[in-house]
Amino acid sequence: MEPPRRIGLIANLDKPEACAVARDAVRLVAGLSLEPLVEEQLAARLGESGRPEPEVLNESDLIVVLGGDGTLLSVARAYCRRPVPLLGVKIGNFGFLASASVPELPEVLQHIANGDYSTSRRRALACQVRDKSDRLVAETAAVNDVYIARFSARRLLHVRMTVNGSSTIEFRTDGIIVSTPSGSTGHSLSAGGPIVVPDVDATIVTQVCPHTLAARPLVLRADDRLRFEVTGQGEETVVATVDGQLNLEVPPEGSVELCGDKYWFILVKSPRRTYFDVLRNKFYLGGLQKP
Repeated sequence: MEPPRRIGLIANLDKPEACAVARDAVRLVAGLSLEPLVEEQLAARLGESGRPEPEVLNESDLIVVLGGDGTLLSVARAYCRRPVPLLGVKIGNFGFLASASVPELPEVLQHIANGDYSTSRRRALACQVRDKSDRLVAETAAVNDVYIARFSARRLLHVRMTVNGSSTIEFRTDGIIVSTPSGSTGHSLSAGGPIVVPDVDATIVTQVCPHTLAARPLVLRADDRLRFEVTGQGEETVVATVDGQLNLEVPPEGSVELCGDKYWFILVKSPRRTYFDVLRNKFYLGGLQKP
């Protein structure tokens, strides 16, 4: 691939090790004759000159994200409108989205500077919340999943799902998880959903504690347009939680519309591990026992 010229650096400053790792990353990037663009809050901690995050997002050819998968999720959501490769560096335990651990960072950056790296282009969901008159109330991208449930979780959720404006399915459940393939190893998996490899164009719908013996997860086309209408909501608040980070309140008799044909994000692949290596190490897929 074409080597990047400008490398953005964003970090989760709540991580105690973030500043030390970021300082090393700036030194490594500059030592490879690349230009580091450091987000201004991180730069202030390092005693460096920095740039506002929108500038880092718009002017970088590749962005190094230091933190956990949660940090990478929030940055990826911001980048869905301008897909640029993201290199996740996990501070702590290795995660699903992160491509490198801290000790691997020098090697990975050297590969990137040489143009010797590959990327994974992944779909994100376009999420729209509408009121009963179909007026748009909120809109965002979802990298992993959207969880629709009552805020109080005291009563069953009655949901009507419409696919592409025609096919309709009724659910009685504690909640509905709609996930991308990237998010299939998260909340959806815990609720009994399938593992779907990231380059499959699909959307997964999984019920949480359904009130039936016949419930099964659904794997739909990524470009299917899904509409979820909550019936019998009453005065209880219903929320659509995006990536476990954003809570969007659904108005009474409102709806949540989701589709995977609008947004993408790009991750730098690990030079050491495949997707199935991560599955074996995290979930012991195939019976591998942790050493």
